[in-house]
Amino acid sequence: IIFNNTTEFDAEELKHAMMIEKESIDRFEVKEEVPVDQVQSTLLSSAMTLVWVHVWKGYIKSRLCVRGFGQVIKDLDDTYTSTPMIYILRLLLLLALHQGWCIRLYDISTAFLHATLNSDEPIYVWPPKEFYPQGGIVWRLKKAMYGLRTAPRDWQLHFAQVLKNLDFARLQSDANVYINYVKKVII
Repeated sequence: IIFNNTTEFDAEELKHAMMIEKESIDRFEVKEEVPVDQVQSTLLSSAMTLVWVHVWKGYIKSRLCVRGFGQVIKDLDDTYTSTPMIYILRLLLLLALHQGWCIRLYDISTAFLHATLNSDEPIYVWPPKEFYPQGGIVWRLKKAMYGLRTAPRDWQLHFAQVLKNLDFARLQSDANVYINYVKKVII
């Protein structure tokens, strides 16, 4: 159960945060707007809804999430995403300290929105009413969105491909560690 309490936030700041999220979705070409009458009734009946999630981080951060709990998955491996092993992180930190290497931390903003969907069937969602008060439109997703059960896997495949294109090799011992031997960079 998600408790929707938007009254604790200033209305203008909340609107601004929602607009930033919508602009990210547009910038990364996450969706394609399709008139409802052009979508098959079977696909329309399986269209998922979206929910706004608002978080205070010193400012309001709004995220538009798919309510993907009803997403039908044919192969559960499509939802699997590996996580780094903690002992590998410890070894890398010790190695960096011993060698005097620089350690940097990064966060990829709106990470899932970068990843192309790896779905055989189109995924439709009902857009937020704040931006489409007349209705009549559904979004056909082209990229992953938070809340989709397959989004973490899609993101991991996308990230691996980007690093491969940058000449990083994956470790066999931990598929979440990438090394560029020429530049001497470990991610």
